[in-house]
Amino acid sequence: MSFLATAPEAAVSAETVPGLLAHLWDEASRPDRQASEALYLTFNVSLEFFETRLLGISRAAGAAVTVIADANHYAPNSRAISGAGRSYVSGLAAIPGAFHPKVTVLAGPERALIGIGSGNLTVNGWHRNEETLTLVTADREHGCPAIVTEVIAWLRGLPDLVPITRLAADGIQRTAAELARLTSVAPPLDTGHRLVTTSGASIIDQLPVGHAERLDLYAPFHDPQGAALEALLTRYRPKELLVAVQPGLTVIDPHALQRAAASHGAALTFQPAGDVYRHGKLLQAVFSDGTGWTLTGSPNLTAAALLRPVEQLGNCEVGVLAPLAGSLYPGQDDAIPLDNVPTVRIDAPGEEKSERERFGQGLPVLLGAVLNGNQLDLQFAKPLPAGVVLEASRFDDLPEQYVSLGVLPAGRASVQLPIPEQFQPGTRLHVLVSTADGPVWGPDIHVTDPVGVLKRVSPSSSGRTNVDVHPGDLFGDPGVAEAWQKALTQLLSSRGRVALPRAAMGQHATTGPGEIRVRPAEGWHTVDAPDAWARYTDDATVRLGNQIADFAIGGLPKLTSTNAVQGGGAAPIWFDRFADIDPTAADDEHNAEEIDALEDQLEANAAPSVDHRKLSEREKARYRRWLHTLADLMKTAPAIDRSAMVGLILIATNLDIWDSATETPGWFDLFADAVRALPGDDVPEPLTSQLGSLAAVCLFRLDEAQPANGRTHQNQVFDDTRDELRDLIARADPDAVAANCESLGAGGRTGTAVLHVAPAAVWEHRNAILRADSHADALNKLQRNFPTSDVKALGPLTFEIRGDFTNTVKIAAQAITLVDGLPTVAVDAVGRSDRSTLIRHDDTLTHVTSIGQRTVYKTYRLTRLVDPVAIASNRELEQSARIDRAPWMALSPTAQRALDAVARVEHGSSSTANSLSPT
Repeated sequence: MSFLATAPEAAVSAETVPGLLAHLWDEASRPDRQASEALYLTFNVSLEFFETRLLGISRAAGAAVTVIADANHYAPNSRAISGAGRSYVSGLAAIPGAFHPKVTVLAGPERALIGIGSGNLTVNGWHRNEETLTLVTADREHGCPAIVTEVIAWLRGLPDLVPITRLAADGIQRTAAELARLTSVAPPLDTGHRLVTTSGASIIDQLPVGHAERLDLYAPFHDPQGAALEALLTRYRPKELLVAVQPGLTVIDPHALQRAAASHGAALTFQPAGDVYRHGKLLQAVFSDGTGWTLTGSPNLTAAALLRPVEQLGNCEVGVLAPLAGSLYPGQDDAIPLDNVPTVRIDAPGEEKSERERFGQGLPVLLGAVLNGNQLDLQFAKPLPAGVVLEASRFDDLPEQYVSLGVLPAGRASVQLPIPEQFQPGTRLHVLVSTADGPVWGPDIHVTDPVGVLKRVSPSSSGRTNVDVHPGDLFGDPGVAEAWQKALTQLLSSRGRVALPRAAMGQHATTGPGEIRVRPAEGWHTVDAPDAWARYTDDATVRLGNQIADFAIGGLPKLTSTNAVQGGGAAPIWFDRFADIDPTAADDEHNAEEIDALEDQLEANAAPSVDHRKLSEREKARYRRWLHTLADLMKTAPAIDRSAMVGLILIATNLDIWDSATETPGWFDLFADAVRALPGDDVPEPLTSQLGSLAAVCLFRLDEAQPANGRTHQNQVFDDTRDELRDLIARADPDAVAANCESLGAGGRTGTAVLHVAPAAVWEHRNAILRADSHADALNKLQRNFPTSDVKALGPLTFEIRGDFTNTVKIAAQAITLVDGLPTVAVDAVGRSDRSTLIRHDDTLTHVTSIGQRTVYKTYRLTRLVDPVAIASNRELEQSARIDRAPWMALSPTAQRALDAVARVEHGSSSTANSLSPT
């Protein structure tokens, strides 16, 4: 995926990519904020995904935002939506078929960006699925492709053809007008691309005519009877027909397609389309000379998509017809036998009838609700039947808390009501209809402020700003990560450093075992001094973007200075910041009725699913370089930026871009270097708790990953890092630790890398470090390294390991080598049939065991090269390291000193000869 910043010339391209995120990001990061309109047309929509990932980018580009989805498949999660009706228009389109275009437009007087593809406005459509996208860019100076004028004409006619929310229809017309202004001044370009739609004619009638040697096809949905394929075969008479499928996922009747191909004398071959769910559609015609054309976009291989216009109850579809520049066909070489392609249907008659009744004669469709002076304007798709009740849930109330506003007048499609008390934008409305089977409620529609949704962000007066990108998006595309870091580098190089007094670290008082209370630092404004903290966080938001700035401060109140631009008001108390974005939600197709049956069918087939696209080796290398650059950037970055960078590197430790934590390429040393850069003399007091809590999580992660034998380079790195951060983690707070752990795990709801960390474990680990409790550390380390054995402490210096092992000497040697924080330690290993005790004291090792009825005491000299494991494993080394010679039935002075050292701590007195003898 290329960036507009590196390729400013207008262009049209067809790429197999999940979305336009990187291109939108680049436009949003430009300081002129020239875009005036952002328009998203989709079949299925996840507004929680849109608000989290795309709303901030669109508004940062300067645009007013309009989203339009299919009314009959609209099912918002109101707990995860706070901006609909307040900072953007959420509109609906209602037709008997499916409102099915997948079109994104970002338009301004200088530049425009248009995406025409197959991906819905969902997590799957923008991140997980394999989609096909045609990208169109126009530039006032470099030119405007001719297809833009066709987009304008289609947009202008859409509201007359399809019932659409009025404010959303206004957004369509504004977008078309903005594109028209650009085309009037930009040089025209003919790229050979054409727009095809179902407005006024069927798509098949707009395709080129003439014989094709071969047709290459892919769609996730086919007609049950193969009607669309039959029409294509009649029109193009190909000798060969290639159909890519995903067995068990592709909705298809292979026998119907085989019969259609055979009746036209075409050789049909089914081929695999890969493992990742492919939602992109393709019709590719190849001529005998190798030339041809492609059709991409929203149409499936169905009659509703290809053979009927909207006026004849077809779907509303949009596609791009382009010359064949390179094959887009996803099929792989191996043929799939006909019997290995299962029939998958979604035509459940009973469910289909019930769902169709919702539109035709059942539940009314509320398209929009707009505040208009002192009244509320309601718009319905068709005149209301009798007995429809309107219910409301005010914006600040719980989304489940509804009150009745009364029965609506029958026979009208537009209704005006006086505005109830305390009504405000974002209030939720739905209709209620009583049926023989009980009450039925419609989806929540958000009341819209027609003035507020048109407020646009002003151009930046301070030069280039960074985009509001979600942390998870940085790990969805290395291009996005690199561009964000590049903008951050430029902003850091141009910023004026604000000297901040160092927070008073290292000043803490203990009030009990494991409890640390921090004395307030002096010399710095607190959160109660809003101006200083607001300026600090505003400055960080410019550099990092709003969402990563929030990520950096870990939930602290980020006050807003008086000149900050608001994006729609604060979220209410019920707002679910970590609401589930269902990764398995159905994306398509045909019409709303078929979706419910499709979900059941796919679950019944239990086909394997892939959460997100696997990174290539080149992309893995790009991410590793990016992370090293980020770590280097920390040396000159302010404290809040360092918090964000360490958090991002922490998440990246769980990415599939490393061979392991410690092997090359590994993340251990990189991460430790970054964590050690967290403290500094510029940490403001409100941020110390977050930095301390983040440091505690990071130390826990490093401790988990360090090698078990305790003698490696990484073990020393961890010890040094722990010692350097001891003062910082003293400032940690259990709630902030929990918030950091929660934010690290939240990425999984969008398919990105997640890191699940238990807050209680992190807090105990942090307390153990502050107590300098070598005994607790030793027990924790032994339990972690001997997970199948019963490990317990018998006393301050003595540990017991019981397990199903035979070589107890070797187990005790491994254990005593791990416990390197205690100058004197004893390990008693009890195995399947024998028992051995090892005592390390100063530079000696005493081995206590039994032979028959006698106790044996062997002693050894330890050096840097001779450790307990080496003695237990190497016979020659064991002999050369001996201190006392046989016989070993009596205590030698060396063994006596070791036993006494343990006994003084354990019992407060010297040992007897058999105090640690095996029994």
